[in-house]
Amino acid sequence: MVLSISICYANEETTTSLLTVSGNTSLISSGDNGNFQIRVENVNPNVTITQTNQTVTGLLKKVIPADPCIAALIFSGINENETVFLVQVSNPEYSSDNETLSWNVTPQKFYDGVILTEYAKNITEFKPGSYPMTHVYLESPLRKVQNGCETLPNGEVYCTFD
Repeated sequence: MVLSISICYANEETTTSLLTVSGNTSLISSGDNGNFQIRVENVNPNVTITQTNQTVTGLLKKVIPADPCIAALIFSGINENETVFLVQVSNPEYSSDNETLSWNVTPQKFYDGVILTEYAKNITEFKPGSYPMTHVYLESPLRKVQNGCETLPNGEVYCTFD
């Protein structure tokens, strides 16, 4: 089971970025005031960050956005059918000890950005439940990747963020 997260950021020191995180089973439960909560289990602590023409790897705990972000949640089942939810995520809680990642989520009916356009074309009606394979793509600003990166033997670039 895989969870993927994508994140984007923007200003002079930040840029639009796509963050991808891997994990396992997700559970979406009802919350207050039309909000819901998602909990993703067995989250990989390393994330892939794509900025313009560069892809690097970083630590989830260093780059997860604290501010609300728009996200595409993509769930795949055993029969490979995909369910796509468009949501706003907020209040992240990441536990490296338990390998879990949780957010408050609010369903969105439309998307007017750029990064998630591909996913927003296929959104379905939001439904709480348990999903065996998860990909989460977030849109939120992230500092530009510059120094502090190293190239791993497999050719991937690994970066740390302060």
